Amino acid sequence: MKVLIGGMLIWAANNLPAQEEPFAEAEKDAILEQIATLIQKTYAFPELGKEISEKLRSEYSSGAFSSAREPVDLAAQLTAGLKDIRLEP
Repeated sequence: MKVLIGGMLIWAANNLPAQEEPFAEAEKDAILEQIATLIQKTYAFPELGKEISEKLRSEYSSGAFSSAREPVDLAAQLTAGLKDIRLEP
């Protein structure tokens, strides 16, 4: 599931039009919230989806993806972040 989401992120980022201005923080906020909500609502195991989305939001709030300057950078960082999330058994 994480690979599928990561692939969707990279595809979406690569299909966005080139931006003239730097990637706005508000855009990052909206993208991350959409992804977290999508994971929470559609993950095969609802409790794990909720936990993953909460951890993703927490990492974002801590500045984990702040160096992303373009959508493709954010997609790569989010993909790596999702792969690194460890859930407690």
